[in-house]
Amino acid sequence: FFCPLRYGKVPRRCHRWNMTTLGDDADFTSVHVTTTPNTNHATAFDVPKPPPPPGVYALREDARKLANRVDTFDDAADSDDALNALHDLGYLAVERALDEQSVQTCLDELAVMARGEQDLAKKFLERVGEVREAVSEGRIQVSDGGDHEALQFEAFAETKAETEADALKDLANVRKLQGFVRHSPTLAALAYRRDVLELVAKAIGGGVRADDLQIHQSLALLKPPAPSGAEQGGREKPFHQDLAYFSIEPHTKIIGAWFALDDTDEKNGCMHFIPRGHQRGIWRHESIRDWQIDDADVLEASDGDGGPCVSVPLRRGGAVMFNGFLPPRTPPNVR
Repeated sequence: FFCPLRYGKVPRRCHRWNMTTLGDDADFTSVHVTTTPNTNHATAFDVPKPPPPPGVYALREDARKLANRVDTFDDAADSDDALNALHDLGYLAVERALDEQSVQTCLDELAVMARGEQDLAKKFLERVGEVREAVSEGRIQVSDGGDHEALQFEAFAETKAETEADALKDLANVRKLQGFVRHSPTLAALAYRRDVLELVAKAIGGGVRADDLQIHQSLALLKPPAPSGAEQGGREKPFHQDLAYFSIEPHTKIIGAWFALDDTDEKNGCMHFIPRGHQRGIWRHESIRDWQIDDADVLEASDGDGGPCVSVPLRRGGAVMFNGFLPPRTPPNVR
């Protein structure tokens, strides 16, 4: 269970931006505005994806030297070194972001939301159905990657269950939940914790205050373990940029907060980043295994004989903050 949240002070909306490779001094206003079809919200079950090419997720030789970690959110907010490293590398790990009670509260509440076991959760599932119908009929666009309600199952779940009701009997079938914060006061209270908002405001800078922030996206990725006889469970999320999914001006500063509700490592889906990848500006994205950065471009970021990325394993209750332009990726769960 991993729970990413995206915070920002978001201006007016626009169509999805066509992701073309731009340099550090690029004029973002010159990027062509296009729309990209995305019917992901309209499908109850994900579709099988091919494996990534070899080496695309190999670790850099200097990966251990690029660790940027603090103990708590308050420690990070009080540390110029940590914030400077966040701006330089693009990410900052917080070892003790949530206590055990908060982690368990998140897990329990997400299970309630997925199964529709209370009135507010039932409303969430109703909205999931409404969004799917509207997407399939073209009445709304979800290519902006905002906080539309969504519930999706892993591709392997379709072979185990004939209906969604059958699939929901086992949460290990679920791939993701999205848009749940507005339906759950419990999860909203955790998402709007003051220490989190204060750190995000400092990371964004420019006079932004904690009270100015809003959540642009709430998402829970379950990354279930591999079912019997399968090589992997929850699928990979290839390298991408959050701002390639969000229909907002590219100048907008977005900070992601990714909370680990279980112990995470390279075997079950911990975060990977391309260090300083946010300094490159907008990367070219294509529809390959997902809406993602081209694998060839990722490999070009390799460090000598090493790979292009660093991994950020976390213990249960840890978190990692990252710049909305920094390319993140999570591998499949192969346990």
